[in-house]
Amino acid sequence: MKDDIATGEDNLGVPPAYGVATVIAAGPGAKFEVGDLIWGDCGWRTHCVLTKEDRLTRKLNADYPHPNHFLSVFGVTSFTAFFGLELAKLKEGETVVVSAAMGAVGQAVVQLAKRAGCFVVGLVSSESKADGLKALGADKVVVTKNDKGDLDYDGLRAAMQEVLPGGKLDVFWDNVGGETLDVQLGLMKNHARVIVCGRISAFLDEPYRLRNYEQILVQQARMEGFLVTDYFPRFPEATAFFGNLAKSGEFKVLEDVSEGLETCPSALAKLFNRTSVGKVLVKM
Repeated sequence: MKDDIATGEDNLGVPPAYGVATVIAAGPGAKFEVGDLIWGDCGWRTHCVLTKEDRLTRKLNADYPHPNHFLSVFGVTSFTAFFGLELAKLKEGETVVVSAAMGAVGQAVVQLAKRAGCFVVGLVSSESKADGLKALGADKVVVTKNDKGDLDYDGLRAAMQEVLPGGKLDVFWDNVGGETLDVQLGLMKNHARVIVCGRISAFLDEPYRLRNYEQILVQQARMEGFLVTDYFPRFPEATAFFGNLAKSGEFKVLEDVSEGLETCPSALAKLFNRTSVGKVLVKM
């Protein structure tokens, strides 16, 4: 399978993707040994070569029976929810709104916010996803799409005001950006927090000009973006946290798994056509 191995400059042409893999060869002074189970940026390929410069690569527990969990419940999407909600400084009883709430990050945010004693409202694109989100414990769900298409600004704002206690929110977890973000900015309480995690709308729609940007000032709110890779030294802490929750059954693991390298494009497309539920994985 030599043709499947990418090295050096060849890596530049491989779409990036975190993966779980078994070490089949190791050079002198390598960080890992043959047989080790590792996590790293393996890309879209069946074999790859990782170097000492791949600083995020880490060794995993090879005895764990579900290695796929290292990409879902013990992966960067769950860790994003863990560290992002730390920035949000949740308080029990607060109202938390999550966009793309049945995605890999969103569903983790919903579960952790509920665990913190918050009132959680999730935004999803279909009734089937709404049912799944309620099963995860969401207090209210807003379906952002009907038979006529996506809700416009006024439609989404009206739908939000129907489900938000007092018509206002304390924390908005933003996976979408654009008009969805704009609506939530107009519904913030004083000292609300907005955690900027994603902007999928920027890849799908024309640039959107926020009309409620000034509400960050008016409501004395805080809007903050972050990258989970900055928390790499604390990944063992998050691993232990989710390990306890998964073992006790307090955290539901949602995965959307396809098989074969050739399925990578269609698996990626699920993120943009809003058909994925949970973490999208490809088994090689």
